Amino acid sequence: MKTNTINPLLLTDVYKLGHMVQYKPGTQRVFSHLVARSKKTFRVAVFFGLQYIIEKYLSIPLEQWMADEFFETYRDVLGIEPSDDVKQKINSLIELGHWPLDIRAVPEGTVVDNGNVLMTIENTIDGFHWCVGFVESLLLKVWYPTTVATCCLHYRMTVEEFYNKSVDATSHWLKLYAVHDFGYRGDTSEESAMISGAAHLLSFTGSDTIVAKKFINDYFLPSNPKENFMSSVPASEHSVMCSYGREDEINAFRHMLATYPTGIVSIVSDTYDVYNVVTSIAKQLYDDIVSRDGKVVFRPDSGDPKYVLCGCIQSINHHFKYTTEEYQDKHLKNYEDGDILYSTFDSEYYLVKIQDGKKIAVSYEPTNEEKGLLRLLDELFGSTYNERGYKVLNPKVGLIYGDGMYLQRYRDILHTMQQMGYSVQNLVVGVGGLLRYHSRDTLGFAIKATEVHIDGEVVDIWKDPITDPGKRSFRGRVGLVAQEPSEYEGRENIEDVMTYTTVNMDKEQFDSKENILQPVFLNGQLQRRHPFDEVRNRVDEYIVGYYDRITEDDDLSFNSADVMKYVGAYLTSFMKLPVQSLKPMDGPSPVIHYPNFKKS
Repeated sequence: MKTNTINPLLLTDVYKLGHMVQYKPGTQRVFSHLVARSKKTFRVAVFFGLQYIIEKYLSIPLEQWMADEFFETYRDVLGIEPSDDVKQKINSLIELGHWPLDIRAVPEGTVVDNGNVLMTIENTIDGFHWCVGFVESLLLKVWYPTTVATCCLHYRMTVEEFYNKSVDATSHWLKLYAVHDFGYRGDTSEESAMISGAAHLLSFTGSDTIVAKKFINDYFLPSNPKENFMSSVPASEHSVMCSYGREDEINAFRHMLATYPTGIVSIVSDTYDVYNVVTSIAKQLYDDIVSRDGKVVFRPDSGDPKYVLCGCIQSINHHFKYTTEEYQDKHLKNYEDGDILYSTFDSEYYLVKIQDGKKIAVSYEPTNEEKGLLRLLDELFGSTYNERGYKVLNPKVGLIYGDGMYLQRYRDILHTMQQMGYSVQNLVVGVGGLLRYHSRDTLGFAIKATEVHIDGEVVDIWKDPITDPGKRSFRGRVGLVAQEPSEYEGRENIEDVMTYTTVNMDKEQFDSKENILQPVFLNGQLQRRHPFDEVRNRVDEYIVGYYDRITEDDDLSFNSADVMKYVGAYLTSFMKLPVQSLKPMDGPSPVIHYPNFKKS
C-alpha cells in the first residue's frame, strides 16, 4: 500500500540503477566527498540547504511499494529484467527500512573557500556500499541553494563595500533592504523558488517570494519563531497603471497615494514615460508626496538601468563659468568633445567643446534623459549631505530598479552613483530567478568516491583525468579543519575571517572534534537541525569579519583609479573575475574627478 508519494529509490539518474552490481567484487564500503571545485566566478561558497534535502527525501521510511515501483521503472527505462543481485540488494534495503549512511557536512551557513570538502558520505553497514553512489544525484542538488546563497553573499558584500563609503552609520541598517528578491516568477518551480528565496534571506531581508517563509518554517525553524526574516511593501504593477490610460496616468498615482496614506509604497513609473512621471506628474503631486507620512518609491524597470538612473552627466568640482580658456583646457584634459559635466562648485551644467584647439566648457541645458532619475528627483524634491559627504534624496522619495539586474551591472551602478556624489542608499534593486547564477557549473559541484573497503582492506581511490586537471579529486579519507588566517596564502591580513583547509584523516581523526564536518544524517535519522537565525548569523559573522579589515582605510578617495584598484583587491580575494568586467556594458567607465565633499 503506497503511503508516501515520494519514492527516494527513483531520485537518482538512470545509469545509477545498475551501479550496485558493478563495483569490484568484495567491495564492502565506499567513502565519497562533495566539493565545490570551481573558482572561476566565486572563490568562496555559502553551504546551505542540505538539511532540507535530507529531511524531505532521505529521512522517510523505506517501504515495499517503493521497491515494487523501482523494479517496474527499471524494466521500463532499461528494457531488461532486474538481475537477482539487483533485486536482492533493493529488497535488503527495504527490509532494513532506512538508508544505512553516515553523512557529515560543514554547518549550514558556513563560508568555505572553494576547492575544499563540504560533505562526506559513507555506508555504515558492509554490503550497502552501493547506497553511497545511489544517493549522489540527490545530494548534489545542494548545489542550488548553495550557489544562490553564494551569489547573494556577494551582493551583500558589494552592498557592504559601497555602504561603508557613502552611507553614514545611522542608516547602515538599510543595507538589509538594498537588494530585494523578485525571483519567484523567474524560478523554474515552486520548490526552486522556495529554496532560492530562503537563500536570499541569509543576506537580505527584502523579498516578494512568499513561499520562502514557508520553506524556512518547515525546514529551518528559527530559534524564535516570531522573528521575521522577510518583509516587503505595497507596490503597483503595469496592469494597474495601464487601467487608467496614458492621459489619466496621474490619477493612477493619486489612487496609490490615497490607498496607502502612510509607509513605503512602490509605484511602477515607466509604463509610458518615466521622465514625465518624475518631473511633471511628481511636480503636480509634490504637496501630497512631501506631506505624506512615508516614502514614495518610483520604480522603472525598462531600458539601460545605469543610464535611466544616472544619466550620462559626469560630476566635476571645478568652476568654469567665469574662467579663462587656459584654465578650462587644463582641467578638461581627461574629457572628450561632447561630454556633459555637472559642476558641484556652482551647480551648473556644461558641455565640453573643442575651440581653436582647446577644450572649453560652455553652459548647457541637458535633457531629462541625460540627467537621469537621481538628478531629476534631487532637483524637484531636494537632498542633503550625510556625514560622509554624499547626497541623500529627500526621505519622502526613493528609487527601485527591478529588472535585468546582475552583480557586475549592480556594482557598476553603485560605483557611478558614488562618482556622482550620491549615497548608494538612494537605490534599491530587485534580483532573482536565473540572474543569480543558477548552474551547477558555477561552483563546479561534484561528488567523488575516494576510499573503498575491499575484503577488509582500506584502499585509496581517486579521479585524475589527463584531459582536465581541474577535475582531479582528493584521494583517501578527507576532512576539514580550521586554519589560522596567517597561514592562508594571499589573505594574511584578514585576521577575523575563519578559513578552512581539507586534509587527509584516519578514522579516529575523522570522528574527532578537530573535523569541522559534523554528523548530519545517520541510519535514516537527521542528526542536527540548524535554526535559520543560526545559519544567517554565520553569514553575517563572515561579512563583518572581512569588512572590519577593509574599512580601516576610511579615507580612500573615490576617483576612478582608486575605485578600480579597491574593487580589484576585493575581486582578488573573493571573485575570480577580471577587473575590466566591472566596466559598463557599453564601454569603459569615464574618468571622473570625484569632488572632495565635506560635511556642511
